[in-house]
Parts: sequence; C-alpha cells; structure tokens
Amino acid sequence: MVIAFQAIQRTANFAISNPARECLFTVLAREEKYKAKNVIDIVVFRGMDAASGWLFAALRGAGLELGAISLATIPVTAGWLALALALGHVHERRTRDSGLHASPAMASGTKGV
Repeated sequence: MVIAFQAIQRTANFAISNPARECLFTVLAREEKYKAKNVIDIVVFRGMDAASGWLFAALRGAGLELGAISLATIPVTAGWLALALALGHVHERRTRDSGLHASPAMASGTKGV
C-alpha cells in the first residue's frame, strides 16, 4: 500500500506539480528564476519536510491521535491553497505586464503542432 501511494505521489509530482511550478517561472528574469528555484528547493521543500516531521512528532507527543492531527492540517491546507491562488494572480499580472500571452493551445493544456 505504501509503495503504491508513493508511486502515485511521485507520478502526480512529475506530471502536475513540476510543470505547474515551472510555468510560474516563465515571466521571471533568469537571475530571479534561479534564486527562486533555490529557495523553493531548499527552504520550502526540505525545510517544510523537516518542520512537518517535527510538528507531527510534537502533536503525537502532546497526545493527539491521527484523526485530530488530520483535522489540525486543514488550516495548513487552506493556507497552501491561498498561497497557490495568490501566486497564480501574481503570475497572471506579470504575464500581462510583460506582454507575454499564452497561446490558446497552451491555455488548453495541449501542445501546438
């Protein structure tokens, strides 16, 4: 079960998350792009992996069961959703300001042939 879940998670990361994240970088200058990628890789992914492990251990140590911990993650998920929406709006604004416009093929998710 764990192996199946990890395979699905990795597939989703490579098929959905990575392309979506890379799309955000299209309106950045080269220097901004590489600085942002370093922050995302080091601070966000690795830092949040460590912090979530510590937080889970702390909540378990405080006596919370898995159900209560799951409920406690709802505000965190809402925060990530708000961040994703804000990043999308900033990307749209930067795209509009830079004069870059996605082609209809790109907007629909298909490749122009």
